[in-house]
Amino acid sequence: MATIDEHALPATVEIPPEQVEALDRIAAREHMSREALVQSLIAEFVSRHGSASDLGRFFGSWGDRPIDGLELRSRLRAER
Repeated sequence: MATIDEHALPATVEIPPEQVEALDRIAAREHMSREALVQSLIAEFVSRHGSASDLGRFFGSWGDRPIDGLELRSRLRAER
């Protein structure tokens, strides 16, 4: 019996017919369903390009500075 992942996001996307055909060829060659192939491709893309947890490296990057971004912007504009 298949289990349902309560955190899974059912999604509908438009894919051009030629890309669907290519996905079907790859899925057949890899002996997997189209759905499994797309899930695998998404997982690979996310692992290569970073996950949401990587965003923490960028947000709050001014946290250790004595001036915040808005104050710096105001000062720079005042110098003009």
